[in-house]
Amino acid sequence: METNRESGILDRAYSLNQRIESDMRELDELKQLSRCIASPGFEQKYDPNRSTEAPFEKAVMKINLMEERINREVDRLVDMKFAIHDAIDLLPDVKEQLVLRERYIHFKTWKDIAKESGYSVRWVQKLHDRAVGEFEKNLEKCTKVR
Repeated sequence: METNRESGILDRAYSLNQRIESDMRELDELKQLSRCIASPGFEQKYDPNRSTEAPFEKAVMKINLMEERINREVDRLVDMKFAIHDAIDLLPDVKEQLVLRERYIHFKTWKDIAKESGYSVRWVQKLHDRAVGEFEKNLEKCTKVR
């Protein structure tokens, strides 16, 4: 169950983290495929139309492109996390800071946050909802300073 109020940057950071995780899984799959490519054949007949590229060359190029994409996404996520962290630190309530930090810096589920903090899921979500409005004001202050 998601709460009703989430700040734009918080939602974007969470989604970007999910995308990075998905891209990392895709990268692992590409690396596995690149290790499984068959060796070149040594046929007797000559085919002038046959590609002269090594069979794994395209896979390596795709791996490099995917790694560059992931690096750009990680850079964006780190920048977002710094802004989020700064705005969270300005919240007056330590409990609200904890909830937002665990949710949007460490990307934990409501259930995990509740278990670790000793609160119910409902109370964690209530703290979250209360904190988001103040967080948005703090975010504006932080981005003006930078």
